[in-house]
Amino acid sequence: RDVHPRVRFAALHAIGQTSTDHSPYLQETHHELILPTLLRLMDDPVVRVASHACAAFVNFAEELDVESLLPYAPSLMTKLCQKMVSPARLAKEQAITAIAVVAGVVESEFVPYYQEVVPVLKH
Repeated sequence: RDVHPRVRFAALHAIGQTSTDHSPYLQETHHELILPTLLRLMDDPVVRVASHACAAFVNFAEELDVESLLPYAPSLMTKLCQKMVSPARLAKEQAITAIAVVAGVVESEFVPYYQEVVPVLKH
């Protein structure tokens, strides 16, 4: 929770890289700590930091099991759908990628979010 955006960005970068390098250990043992942190940082006032939180989420969630991600899906999808209509292109791109990962992990449990996501993608 550093005040400087570069520190928050670097921390997210470390989470993303560690998620890749130490998968699935990190996901299996630390998802209860990391997911809420990523969700919080997706609301960062600095667009690059918030977008990097989405990117770190992608790296982290790709190897996450459905049972670990499902409790976070409603709040996660709310945030990501808001970012899909952001004026910032980087925020949109990262949100769409993160939504794709959520859909891939939760599979059939993604159905309730389909109506919210697809119309925005069509425009």
